Amino acid sequence: LLSLAAWAQTPLTGSYVLAEEGGSGASTIAALGIVTFDGKGNAVGNQFVQMQGSAQQVPVSGRYTIAPDGSGTLVMNTQVPTEDGPAPAISATYEFLSVKASGFVAVRKDGLLTTLAKFLPVGTARNFNGAFLYEGDGISASGQSRAEIATLQMRADGTLSGKLAIRNGAIQDPVPVTGSYGDGGNARVLTRRLAWRDLDVDLVTVETGASVPDSCDLYLVGGGEDGPQTQAAREL
Repeated sequence: LLSLAAWAQTPLTGSYVLAEEGGSGASTIAALGIVTFDGKGNAVGNQFVQMQGSAQQVPVSGRYTIAPDGSGTLVMNTQVPTEDGPAPAISATYEFLSVKASGFVAVRKDGLLTTLAKFLPVGTARNFNGAFLYEGDGISASGQSRAEIATLQMRADGTLSGKLAIRNGAIQDPVPVTGSYGDGGNARVLTRRLAWRDLDVDLVTVETGASVPDSCDLYLVGGGEDGPQTQAAREL
């Protein structure tokens, strides 16, 4: 919940850390960068972008408008460098409800992705001091899953210390891909209800990487994280 009364109708100026994450299906993105607003509708900066298993730093530039009530739109363009030269320009549109000098949240929703983006003043973002809990997870283009969790002691002078636990693994391992929400129980319930109606039932559990039989009458796909869900849908 953000206060809509904090907008003082002053020009948006200064440098902000832009952190965004989101996507849909196989198109996911995580980005971190700095964007500078000049107070005249122009924005420039750089982002470190990780998308579909690849990561690179790209320049961004664009235009923004702010309405009297503090809502507005930011449109940023970028060209990702490749071995064959710059790729076609990509346009990202961010919409926000309330601009605040202390930071604000925007939603990117365009033809490519839907993400949640946070804008934090550079001065605020640098003043980390105290204990923090860090967690991160994802799946690489090669299908390797990675999960991290850490406790960090961060200091105002820019130094930090702590403990980090890392778990790596392949989603192709012979373990169920989905089922984070007890979906195996749904299969057992269906089996019992059919048995009550004197229908013979064979319950077949398909592990990751195994061939999906085409002779079944009913297929039940469990719930899970975005990566495993995509993998299960692909195998089905």
